[in-house]
Amino acid sequence: MKKKVLLNIIVLATIFVSCESKTYDEISKVTNPKYEANIKPVMDSKCTSCHSPSGTQQPYLTSYAEVKDATQNGVLLCIIDNPSSCFYGNNIMPPSGRMPQTTIDMINLWAINGYLNQ
Repeated sequence: MKKKVLLNIIVLATIFVSCESKTYDEISKVTNPKYEANIKPVMDSKCTSCHSPSGTQQPYLTSYAEVKDATQNGVLLCIIDNPSSCFYGNNIMPPSGRMPQTTIDMINLWAINGYLNQ
């Protein structure tokens, strides 16, 4: 009986924890993205290893001003969304593969909403 109760507790705990966890795509479905909370983590995990002074690729994407500028001039969204429609050929970024569409949409929404910082 104790084993059965313990097994039920473990199963319920596993279900509860798995229901509470969120995927990256779910997290990136924000309605009012801000640079520090939403955009910077994406840039840090996907872009700055190459697009920084130590990575040597331009444009640098290590600060709010750099990311805002790259987004305003169309470079960032073009290269992560559809590089064949701009002057970059088919070299989508990051090189590891296309970002989830929800992440691209979040960056676009950040631009539409006026590049909120915090």
